[in-house]
Amino acid sequence: SIKLHPHLSPPPLRGRIEEGGNSYTIKLLHPLPLYPEEKNRNLLKRKIKDILPKISEIVKSKGYDLVILDEILIVLRDNLLAEEEILNLLKNKPASVELILTGRGATKKVLEAADLVTEMKEVKHPYRSGIKIRRGIEY
Repeated sequence: SIKLHPHLSPPPLRGRIEEGGNSYTIKLLHPLPLYPEEKNRNLLKRKIKDILPKISEIVKSKGYDLVILDEILIVLRDNLLAEEEILNLLKNKPASVELILTGRGATKKVLEAADLVTEMKEVKHPYRSGIKIRRGIEY
């Protein structure tokens, strides 16, 4: 999810926009599997690259104290986004904005550029008890 200031127009991606208070949440919806075939992978890569300027604008706008880029490190790990793009977000964010990057796959340079790094590990998970992935939790 990406929270957008209401005066910013949403990026041109297929998805659902939910209005709430003074912000928008854009939930990206795509029919791509976890490891998409090359054609779909390239499409996803282009969409991610297309939305990056909007993310940068949101971070730099100081319109939010906290911006969460959920699972962005998976995007980095899977080479759907260049490491330099993440480093630029970290380097150019205002001091007043907390930028949280989640997901596995942080590179050494991203770890070094971050102010705080937390590593989570699974201790117990519903999947191990036969509970399938749940909308709104795992995806």
